Amino acid sequence: KIRTMDLMRKIEATLQEKLQAYSLLSKRIEKNNYSRNSDYDIEGNTDQNTEIGLSNDIDHLLSQLSDCIKASEIEVLRKVGPKTMDNIKLQRAKDVLFDYTNEFKITKDEIQKIRDSDELFRGRKSNIKPINEIEHQTHQ
Repeated sequence: KIRTMDLMRKIEATLQEKLQAYSLLSKRIEKNNYSRNSDYDIEGNTDQNTEIGLSNDIDHLLSQLSDCIKASEIEVLRKVGPKTMDNIKLQRAKDVLFDYTNEFKITKDEIQKIRDSDELFRGRKSNIKPINEIEHQTHQ
């Protein structure tokens, strides 16, 4: 049986990798948005599909970490003997959860702002009529 503390470390490492990938994706989406090059990544998947997949993975991992912390709290309470190291590890896990949750929310909000801005830009662009069409309408 994997100890809860060991499982938390594995989840934390995976979360760190996913958050780094999510942050890099955010930067790529921002760059693509400003350069208007393409919505496609190297593999041919849309950034939006990649973002949704990473977002779901991170949500799931954060939930798993939270569940592990709750289970560890119960283990520590039931433990007989010194608990200082366990309490330190538990507090560290809570801090990591807090930090990673905030980092995820900030990055997710940044991506949403970019997407909202892009939608607004596309909406304005589609409402702009060519000057010759406007001139034709005014001369009728």
